[in-house]
Amino acid sequence: METLAAQPSHEKLKSFDPLASVDMFRFDIERFGRVLPETRYRVHDEELSHLTEAVDRAACTEFILRKRDDQIEYFDKGNWRPYIGSLLTALEVAKQEATEDPRRAFLAERAVTDLWHGYKLQSLKPGEQHVWYSPYPKEEAARFGEAFVRELGFSPEREMGFLYRAYCDDQGDVVLESQTVDHSDDEAFSAAMNLAESDHGTDTDALVNAYDETLAQKYGGNFYAGRRDAEIRENAWNTIRDQRDLVEYLLAKLETIAKLSLPRHELERAAKKHVYGVWALFKKRLDGEVQTYTPLWHEAMPLAHFALLDQQVMTAFNEFAARGAVMPGCGGAIHMQGEESILGAEGSEVFKSIFGKDEDRYGSLEFKCPKGHNNRRPHGKLIETCQKCGVSVRC
Repeated sequence: METLAAQPSHEKLKSFDPLASVDMFRFDIERFGRVLPETRYRVHDEELSHLTEAVDRAACTEFILRKRDDQIEYFDKGNWRPYIGSLLTALEVAKQEATEDPRRAFLAERAVTDLWHGYKLQSLKPGEQHVWYSPYPKEEAARFGEAFVRELGFSPEREMGFLYRAYCDDQGDVVLESQTVDHSDDEAFSAAMNLAESDHGTDTDALVNAYDETLAQKYGGNFYAGRRDAEIRENAWNTIRDQRDLVEYLLAKLETIAKLSLPRHELERAAKKHVYGVWALFKKRLDGEVQTYTPLWHEAMPLAHFALLDQQVMTAFNEFAARGAVMPGCGGAIHMQGEESILGAEGSEVFKSIFGKDEDRYGSLEFKCPKGHNNRRPHGKLIETCQKCGVSVRC
């Protein structure tokens, strides 16, 4: 989920660029002698949005697009740039990719839809809002396989779609909220859109409630954001942001790396080792293997705690490198073990190998119900019924 314009197509997982944040920091440092607050905010959101994908929970994010001279803008490379321009670029890229691979034609169609919604956002006046949704591509998954749509960043296990709500605040800026919803049910989406049509002031919580009520009527039981056994108002975005000390450490070290006078391949190596180590420590915290700290300080992080995080991140990286992972690859399996192997791998593969642990003390996180539906349960928890049909899955 990328803050770059926070565009509606951000549900697609982008290939991880280990130097993207470093380059944004370096641009500011070289041009202004410091990192601008707007750039730091954007890097913060992009890094955390990527991490949010690793948490198997509902997520609701909020981004602000500035309105100036009747245009909505996002901050990039020291300047505010037109949001519509980013959508036009995304459309051209999608068209080119569809030409090279016809299976991707649906992404070009979605890019056209994104552009239409972008113009709707730009036309909003204070007090107005625009609501829409983006479903999981069930038809394409059936035609081309779940592996194909998973490579594009979609979630077959959750059939995850999105509810979007954008509103114009008193200052004229546009606030964009995006809420994940599982099952991607057409009738449930219609219920949410009908509510928005009848109540022009409805909020995201009400949209989610309308979606869930439809699922409850169809399948029985309780839902939250399309999920069984979910806590009301659970939000993976907040779960990641709550790791405030580790987030501050992530950004601080990225800025330090950005200031280094090193050849680009050495910068990339330093950035990868840092980010992969932070990912590995995030994973250990989320699984309860390492204590999560609640910072008591209100300004700068104490040097002693920064040094502790240095040690913990290094240890987490080394443990991951020693353990290794086997990733499926074209023509066979790719064995990723040892520092050199990991630093030479694709960032997206490292991400999946760190956060893709599919077992815990109860066994596999993924399984089929007696009727053959795919299920995925939260780490460290059991579920009572199938997430799609409601049949009991208790052993």
